[in-house]
Amino acid sequence: MIFSKRTLKTRTLQTFLHTTVAVVLSALFLTSCAGPGNHVDNISHAGHNSVMLSPSLLTYGTVPPQVPIVPPQVPIPKIPMQKVIHAIKELSAGRGFIVHIYTTWAEYPSVLPALNTEIKQYALAGFTVSLTLRYMPPLGHNGDIQGFVNYVQNMVADLAHQPAVKFLQITNEPNSSVNPAASDGAYQNVLSALVLGIEAAHVEQIKVGSHAALGFNWFYSFGVQSDKAWWKSLGQLGGLNFVKDVDWIGVDLYPGTYVPLTFPSPKSPKFVDVAKADVANALGYVRTKLMPLAGFGANVPMGISEIGWATSPPTRSFATQARLVTAFSQSACSVAQKDNLVFLQWFNLADNFTPLVQSPLKMGIMKADLSPKPAFYAYQSVVRHGCPIS
Repeated sequence: MIFSKRTLKTRTLQTFLHTTVAVVLSALFLTSCAGPGNHVDNISHAGHNSVMLSPSLLTYGTVPPQVPIVPPQVPIPKIPMQKVIHAIKELSAGRGFIVHIYTTWAEYPSVLPALNTEIKQYALAGFTVSLTLRYMPPLGHNGDIQGFVNYVQNMVADLAHQPAVKFLQITNEPNSSVNPAASDGAYQNVLSALVLGIEAAHVEQIKVGSHAALGFNWFYSFGVQSDKAWWKSLGQLGGLNFVKDVDWIGVDLYPGTYVPLTFPSPKSPKFVDVAKADVANALGYVRTKLMPLAGFGANVPMGISEIGWATSPPTRSFATQARLVTAFSQSACSVAQKDNLVFLQWFNLADNFTPLVQSPLKMGIMKADLSPKPAFYAYQSVVRHGCPIS
């Protein structure tokens, strides 16, 4: 069926409501299209008991371990996929849950068999998949926008047979050039890659009948002047067609790890309040001060594509991370209706498990061997209780 992007949200909702994973996008699209108060109860199974879960403004998710691109001589410990899925099932607490995974242009096409298998395994386990198509180019193709557009089109066509992929993110952190291994802002013509990648994905979706919601993410923050300049440039390059083709915008924020770098001492009575304020202020800043610069109105849903706090005992303790899981999540919930915030994805499920990563900072709510930290149970509680509709 041929459809316009203006009707994509409504059309997608009507399709997904007839599937067992409809809960994930129903919260998103009912919030943005049908007005306040129209949410769907989640009914699922935990163990042998049927559980009725209260409606939630936010759908939750996480980023599981994925083997990065490495030279073949570098040994990579393998974590069994079923062990990862078991951990996510425990974490998801019976609710609809997003698994956010990444792939890069540099890996294409050799990655396709493994990627398709991974997606199918998450689908069989009942999870929704959010897939990021990174701009990270193959050798000799830095700045090759047509090559990236072709890659995006090919991926959209290939993913048409993967109904579990409900979110498709084009590029990763295109405003950040700090770490090219993780973010796409370091590569040439990244704004063009984002804009033309979204538009190419939309055109290909019409051809193949894909229903994935298209979006992009943005790293918070490099200062007001830099932030505003980036969003203005996006608006100038993108224009009205680009805005129409974007279904959601994600924010990556790491209060107390990157921006801002520190909080008050965990012993301070202000600790939790400061943590909550940082999250709420960041989301409000993006919604009201930045998104309008590129032409995005309040009807475009926002999500937290990545949020986390790194442990490095004893100075950055497991107990503090657990407190911040709760604080960050409560803050996001408190502004969900005001800011049209619809999902939150914790980064990461597990600590980095590759010898290439030397940083003492560990982002996972589980250790590299998938043994839980206290934050795992804190996030499980957040997911189980949801974000109540007031």
